[in-house]
Amino acid sequence: MASPFPFTSGQVLTAAQLNAIGEWTAWSPTVTFSTGSTTTTVAEAKYAQVNETVFWTAVITWAAVGTAANTLQITTPVTAALSGVHSGSGLDGGPSLDSVWVYLSSTTQLASRFYDGSSITSKGSYAIIRISGSYEAA
Repeated sequence: MASPFPFTSGQVLTAAQLNAIGEWTAWSPTVTFSTGSTTTTVAEAKYAQVNETVFWTAVITWAAVGTAANTLQITTPVTAALSGVHSGSGLDGGPSLDSVWVYLSSTTQLASRFYDGSSITSKGSYAIIRISGSYEAA
């Protein structure tokens, strides 16, 4: 990938150009579960890309588990270079306060489970999942 910045060696950069590097951008991920479904709300999702590195953060909530189980899945803001690799971590903000790990299940999807491998919906009927991480863009 070519650099998104049209800077040349020796060029003096303005404050506006420096501030635009890695600027946060809102993103609207699609949220699903590997089994079943429930109604989710994306309270916040944003990312910043600096050259080939994508930094991301998301807050996802649901009020009832419904039939949802196993892995929480959200679409990536930018296509990743690799899949099957660790991409981030987070915290269940519900009553359990358990750690959450996130990996790239494909180049266009992040997947999340609890630290012990249990279903993301196994800790109770209400959840607030705060996750963040980074990965290499394709």
